[in-house]
Amino acid sequence: MAVDELRESVRRDLVALSHMARRADDDTMREASVQVRRLVIDKTVDRLRKQSRIKGEVRVRAFDISSWNKPSVRSKVVTAMAGGAMIDDVGLIAGLLLNEGDQAVGEGVARDFPLSQYLSWTCMMIRMERPTGRRAVAQVFDLETVSRRDLIKYVANKLGGVHHDQSRNPQTERAYVLLDNAIASTSVPVPPLGDAAAGTVFGMRHAYWELLAVVQALVASRSVMSLVDLEPVPHPLDLVPSGPDAGRL
Repeated sequence: MAVDELRESVRRDLVALSHMARRADDDTMREASVQVRRLVIDKTVDRLRKQSRIKGEVRVRAFDISSWNKPSVRSKVVTAMAGGAMIDDVGLIAGLLLNEGDQAVGEGVARDFPLSQYLSWTCMMIRMERPTGRRAVAQVFDLETVSRRDLIKYVANKLGGVHHDQSRNPQTERAYVLLDNAIASTSVPVPPLGDAAAGTVFGMRHAYWELLAVVQALVASRSVMSLVDLEPVPHPLDLVPSGPDAGRL
């Protein structure tokens, strides 16, 4: 694909996402997964950067919940979601955590990620029961993680954004099994942030709510939008104090 044609393709996708970023509902995010997959999984953004001879990866600002996966606290975490989506009339919702006990196990922070690291970084943590032998006297749980790359491919390739596929290979598609459980789970942050009975955050299923945060992060990135001479969409996460730069962790 010639660089001008590639630039126009990236521009169209980012313009579409800029409009979708204001619509917080599952159907819109399923549609948005088509553009997101093309931009960052099929790597049209990175190909355009390279063909434009721009050094260094584009960067995306996001909420980092990796501190909740440390050995000292992970046993207390039930469900955690990075989020970072702006909801009209509510504000920025980032770092939703359900943990055991009365005390929060830690705080997430905002970081600037190189795109490849942003995609591989954890956006959800889900407690799952570990299979045990018949004689086990107590349940054993593991805290399992889902990356943003897994999340994007799940919505696009499994939930009908690009393809609808009900098959799951438990060996190679473990993240999709986890996300299936998260979609059906009632272990969500409680009202006013969500409906525990419905398994939603502001009426959106977990995976779609996380994808809304991805959409908003991409169109808020100056280095992404500048590739096609677009202005970034303002986002309140830009005002959240930063932790250590993710690219140097």
